[in-house]
Amino acid sequence: MKTLYSITCFMLMSITIFAQAENGKRSDQIASMKMAYLTKALELTPEESQKFWPIYNSYSDKMKAMKESARPKFERAEDLSDKEAQAMIYQQLDLEQARVDLRRSMVQDFKGVISNRKILKLYRAEDRFKKEVLARVKERMGEHGQRGPRGQDGEGRGPRG
Repeated sequence: MKTLYSITCFMLMSITIFAQAENGKRSDQIASMKMAYLTKALELTPEESQKFWPIYNSYSDKMKAMKESARPKFERAEDLSDKEAQAMIYQQLDLEQARVDLRRSMVQDFKGVISNRKILKLYRAEDRFKKEVLARVKERMGEHGQRGPRGQDGEGRGPRG
């Protein structure tokens, strides 16, 4: 019995590690695609690129950390008291303000590295890249007959999924 338990635990850990490795590869692949996409869209020179990417990567890491810290806070509105819902609204507003503050900080950090026009192009290019990646994911999910993270009724973890 102990051996069966050990084998089962080993198999589950192996599957988990494999899935994480696959997700890590995918994340790395998407990051590389994004780097190429943004470099081309912004027409970065080698000199600009050398200064741009450390700033952008730092900004991206901070934005990702903010997003992950907010993820567990989303609950179904029907399960909350009015007071809890109000607190959650203000937490979401605080998070949005922190994102805006971070973007303002990023713009200041980019001054002297890239032009204001390229900063504007960056915002548009990020949005286009995100839409293209989501379209590809949706297309692939359609090919495999999957519904996606929100299910058929559109209910998910929160307003942005």
